[in-house]
Amino acid sequence: MMSKSRLEYDSYGAAISNVRILDEKNRVVNILEHRARYKLVYDVSAVSSVTSLRHAMAIKTISGLELGGMFSHPDNGSMVNLETGTTTTVEFNFVCIFNAGVYFINTAIHGVIEKESIILHRIIDALCFKVLPAEGGVVSGIVDFSTQE
Repeated sequence: MMSKSRLEYDSYGAAISNVRILDEKNRVVNILEHRARYKLVYDVSAVSSVTSLRHAMAIKTISGLELGGMFSHPDNGSMVNLETGTTTTVEFNFVCIFNAGVYFINTAIHGVIEKESIILHRIIDALCFKVLPAEGGVVSGIVDFSTQE
């Protein structure tokens, strides 16, 4: 579900669109179950040729506390290049280890245009999702550190 607090920055060379969370059956969802597997997916379209493209995401609480995030490639790893007019789909797989509550996802893409490394596009609070309470209610706080599968 698109967030009411969504803040989209201007894009430079590439743009993020169609941000969504998919469940294991590839259905778009915004209500997540504790300990289930999901993937954050978004599309990236190149307006101009972009090299060393890195995709990013972060999950934060409703109060703005960043819980963690991921990059698609390390700083010095092999990264993606996109030619003008092409689109690629980005996927981040995760297990929902968050306790019941409302959370937000930020998205970003970094890349090199004309030898300069910059943030090409960023969306703050791109999505809002809700996590249902865990069965048994034996965990507390924001993140479930239990080792039970």
